[in-house]
Amino acid sequence: MTNQSIPGLNRIKNILSQEFPYEWTQPPDVTKGVLTTNQAFVIAKDTGVSPVEAAKPIQTKLQDFINTNNLMLDVKTIGPYVNIVLSNNYLQNFFVNSQSEIQLTPKPPTFLEYFSPNVGKRMHIGHMRSANIGEAMRRICSLSSTVITNNHLADWGVQFGILIYGVISLPKLKLGFTKIDWEKDDNSTIVEKLHKVYVATNSLIDNDESIRDSAKEITTTLEKNITQEKNNNSEIYSIWYNIIAATNLNYSAAESYFNLNQTSNTTIENISTEVAQNLQDKFGVWQINTSHKPGQFDLVIGESFYQHFLDEIHYWVQEGIAIQEGESIYIDLEQYNLGRCYLITSQGYSIYAARDILARFVWAGLFQTPSVATFADNRQNHSFKQVFTCIQLIIDSKIYQKKNFATLTKDQTSKALSILSANLPRHISFGFISLPEGTMSSRKGNVVLLQDFIKSIETQVKANLETKSKKELRSIADNQKIQKISTAVIKWYDLSRDREQDYVFDINQAVQFEGNTGIYQLYTIARLKNILRKNETTAQLVSNSINLLNKSELEILQKMTTLELILENITENYKPHHLCNYLSEFTSMINSWYAKYSVATEENDSRRDTLLHMVNKIISQLEFSLDLLGIEVVQSL
Repeated sequence: MTNQSIPGLNRIKNILSQEFPYEWTQPPDVTKGVLTTNQAFVIAKDTGVSPVEAAKPIQTKLQDFINTNNLMLDVKTIGPYVNIVLSNNYLQNFFVNSQSEIQLTPKPPTFLEYFSPNVGKRMHIGHMRSANIGEAMRRICSLSSTVITNNHLADWGVQFGILIYGVISLPKLKLGFTKIDWEKDDNSTIVEKLHKVYVATNSLIDNDESIRDSAKEITTTLEKNITQEKNNNSEIYSIWYNIIAATNLNYSAAESYFNLNQTSNTTIENISTEVAQNLQDKFGVWQINTSHKPGQFDLVIGESFYQHFLDEIHYWVQEGIAIQEGESIYIDLEQYNLGRCYLITSQGYSIYAARDILARFVWAGLFQTPSVATFADNRQNHSFKQVFTCIQLIIDSKIYQKKNFATLTKDQTSKALSILSANLPRHISFGFISLPEGTMSSRKGNVVLLQDFIKSIETQVKANLETKSKKELRSIADNQKIQKISTAVIKWYDLSRDREQDYVFDINQAVQFEGNTGIYQLYTIARLKNILRKNETTAQLVSNSINLLNKSELEILQKMTTLELILENITENYKPHHLCNYLSEFTSMINSWYAKYSVATEENDSRRDTLLHMVNKIISQLEFSLDLLGIEVVQSL
């Protein structure tokens, strides 16, 4: 049996689909095969023969095609279903390859917007969903596409009017401090004070609506100062800038904790040098990297940047797309059952829908990625439907055949329209997270702070580890291990849920060593690495080494080949919980095998070497898969 390069299952699926354009899916378990089609039901319906009879000629044609193209597969029928089964030749080649490369279908460049915390507020547990899901998708999409990441910073809006009013009126709030020392207070202290200011000011608003009006006036003043590029040294501007400077630094700790942007598939230039130079030092552009830098978003562009494009809204009014009533401007979407999409309020300042529309034209024109996805919770579904419908209306109006879009060049405007016409941006929505105690509101102040949540996880993880190891954990290395395990606990519990669903984060369940938990994943790898530490190998595999593996071990190998099918689907549906489902099933198979068989007591040297090779291959895939979820492994628990 000759070892040779083999196509992965995703490539095989594509090859089969070209010749046999059927619906190809995965069987419920690998014992039935790696791919299946129900095409026999379609033929039976059209011809009147039974599905079982219709399956036979499909099997014959498939097997002939596979043999002709040397794909090393077998075709079997199970009733009316036609299944693709891996041959021993295929498995042998997969097994001996030192690194079986994931072969996903190449895709065009992708622009991912995630994390996007609200500046001036302390982070709560709700912020971690966008971070976790967005980062997992960045890593998975990077397997088949160039990815640009953007932290679309919420550094604008009426909440800043409320904060600035509160900072100016600190003595009135009676919070125990009468000033914020932007130079001497550390960032966490500033954010803590701003949180108290925000809650206290909202409490005043509940009893006195005139304060809200004052906050809106501050917002309008700030916006006019920026768009007219004047009075930028005013007290209002200075407070706004200091709020952002302090909270941006504070958020970097959370980015590091959740391993955001830590790896990349490429060091090539993602963003052209020309575009980067044009954006550098522009108001609202907080960070721009032409190529990926570990630990950094490629872009950190605040909502404030898009204030420079507000004149386009008045052009939309002029062209009859938007309607102006007094100071307010909106686009009427009643015919789409979406109400009115307000862009400018009656007080004369813009709201987030306006900035969202403008941003997507700018992204398409400057970065020219055919795919754009924004990760935000499902409470914003209606807003994004409005935004995307407005974009479609603007495109259909053809008004930008007469002029460029704001400061975009003619070529950039044309490409923006072409990209947005072909593929409207996507809103990758996710459900709400809560603790058993209930929901959260930063306006009311009853948030579950992210730092407190993380501390609770780490405390519980430490207690469990100390109980298991029967020793106190106090060293720096111990603390680093606790942090890595805690990150795994959080990410797994979050990512293993279908992103569209709300869920309650049960800390006691999440930190268990058994079951569907992140610790169980790490524990499985630690177990396998312990096998390698305790057993020596000649690293020599005999010919046809898979013949030395038993049924359960062959099923483990078959399972491993299906990983890229899972990843390919995730690049399309943006649901990383499918990878967690795969890993949960995979590690259950591994631990079941571990409980039944011992490598150390294996007397056949060739079989022992084969098992050690299998263990090493399993570890590589587990580490690779967990890394896609942003989870770092530990050497031992």
